[in-house]
Amino acid sequence: LAVLVLFLVYKFQWVKTLSLGIILTYGIHFIWVMPNLLSSVKTGVPFGISAVNYYDFMNFVFFSCYWVVFLMGVHIVRTVKDQTLAKALAAASFGNMALYSVLSYPLILKLFYTQRFVMVLIAGLIYLVCALLMKRLGREKMYISDIVAAVLAITFSISLKFLPTSTLLMWMIEIPFLFFIGTNFKERVFRYFSYILSVIVAVRMLFLGFEYMPDVHFLGLVWTWYGFMCFWASISMAACFYLTQRMKREQEVNSSDVLFDQVFSFASSFYLSLWIWSFVRQPWISFSLSIQGLAFLGLSIVLGLRRFRAYAYLDMIGSAMVFLFESVTAVTFFMKWFIVSCDVLSMFGLYYTIKSITQRKLSELFFKYEAELAFAAGIILLVVAIHQYVSPQWISLSLGLASVVVILIGFFDGNKTERMGGMVLLALTLGRVVFVDLSGLDVIFKIITLIVLGILFLGVSY
Repeated sequence: LAVLVLFLVYKFQWVKTLSLGIILTYGIHFIWVMPNLLSSVKTGVPFGISAVNYYDFMNFVFFSCYWVVFLMGVHIVRTVKDQTLAKALAAASFGNMALYSVLSYPLILKLFYTQRFVMVLIAGLIYLVCALLMKRLGREKMYISDIVAAVLAITFSISLKFLPTSTLLMWMIEIPFLFFIGTNFKERVFRYFSYILSVIVAVRMLFLGFEYMPDVHFLGLVWTWYGFMCFWASISMAACFYLTQRMKREQEVNSSDVLFDQVFSFASSFYLSLWIWSFVRQPWISFSLSIQGLAFLGLSIVLGLRRFRAYAYLDMIGSAMVFLFESVTAVTFFMKWFIVSCDVLSMFGLYYTIKSITQRKLSELFFKYEAELAFAAGIILLVVAIHQYVSPQWISLSLGLASVVVILIGFFDGNKTERMGGMVLLALTLGRVVFVDLSGLDVIFKIITLIVLGILFLGVSY
């Protein structure tokens, strides 16, 4: 009967009949074939394959036969010129794959659990070959349908191989592929489907509990489940953002596309920050966030998009919060000061980058005193670092030296903000000497501190 339907479709181009034939074929299996299988007597080993459950195996054989017949049928149909019929044929092909997947996959889990990756991957490769063939024949609608089916099957097989207990990874890989199909062939339905799927992934990432999930071994490293998912989610959203930028250059976009262009870039940066929090350990958290922030700052200059500068500010704020409220501990003294220095200097790097953006007019500022605010944050981190990691007897001297360095840099740059920042450090130094050092330090440290600071103050005054 299935083959007869295909003959009618091929002979008379009764394309709409094909969808009905697919549904009825699978439906008749439940109404008539399955009861007959259950009432039949098991005889021997079917097809020479030993199966745990004879009846499940025979159902799987029938489903596979239907799938193969209709897979071949929709691809041997002569080229349909009517676009409505072409879409109906592509929908029938995709529906055949969907019905077969829903009905046969539970049987695969029962019968061929250890071989499920290979079986799903082979199905995906078959659809990939069909897609390439349809592309050569110029049947675009069938090509789109086949490439979507191939992506679904191949990405699902990957999740079965590496993450057998979740489909989240499959969805994350599918989102950019669906979006690519939607942008490349100007099919809005696929773009909207990728938008919906990205929202579903975000909801699951927020509310799905991962604390009981096993660790993942990937690239020779041990990843927490949540960190691994955040890593792939960031890559998925970054790929979609790239596609939205390309689409904006090549074709007209609507309000939904513009909105998700913003969503994809923000989601990618957010997932990347979450991955750093889950994967990186102290004392490298603040350092990693600051590096990420500077990288986003560079992207904002290269792409000419202010939003990445906003993402950089968020990362730098997170880095500063970690630095202020958690102590940096390292194996060696040199390593500790290397990390502390990088954490503090990264904020000054942010300041100089913003100042360069302003001078060269590379981008508009969010507000007038962006650079000054970044410099003030750097001064605060510098003071906190000196008070937290320098021995008490050398704090005033260290503050004095730092203030002189900042003031000299301000003179060489001709920058009033930097000079005033150095003067603030000098004021803090003087206040600490009067209220702390004169009453708390030993005589020898008082003498050294007052002599050196006196020389520094005279030099700055000069």
